[in-house]
Amino acid sequence: MRAEKREIERRIAAIPADLRESFVTNDYTAALIIIKADEEIEEKQVREIDDAILFVETPGDASFRHASFSTLFSQMDRMMEESQAKTTGVSLVLVFAILFSFFRTPFRIILAFAPVLFAIIYALGTMGLVGIPFTPLTVMIMTILIGLGTDYSVHFVSRYREERAKGFETQAALQTTTLTVGSAILTASL
Repeated sequence: MRAEKREIERRIAAIPADLRESFVTNDYTAALIIIKADEEIEEKQVREIDDAILFVETPGDASFRHASFSTLFSQMDRMMEESQAKTTGVSLVLVFAILFSFFRTPFRIILAFAPVLFAIIYALGTMGLVGIPFTPLTVMIMTILIGLGTDYSVHFVSRYREERAKGFETQAALQTTTLTVGSAILTASL
């Protein structure tokens, strides 16, 4: 094995220095091997390559690592999926805490959050139905919907409470709220 290693080092040393420095470290402890693929590699293929590398027989002190844009994007996708649950969970906890401090009753909290929940289900259902994948842009949709939807709901419920406090019946309070705040929310969201 030592003889093979010395032979490899001798052959690498024969490569012109300026070219060699781009691919091999001076102490021969690391080398860059480029394999160009004709097409973009899909995530399934990235996993297969990573699995295959685990079974490559190497000299005692050698190791192989797969590095490519496909690997980078694959890892980013996995990290985004993992962090989506965390960001959504944190968002929900904060929103419920804020709603509780503002409304103080479970019924009003549910009333304010119901449209947000509907929007999240609708957005994710549409994405799944149409086949839109999770990307850096789409992964944060739930958190954005929670933030915007809660804001709009708080405005709507607050205005409704104001109208009821003025003595209007439920129907009249809803009509006034919808015509004033409802139209402003609709305009802002479009």
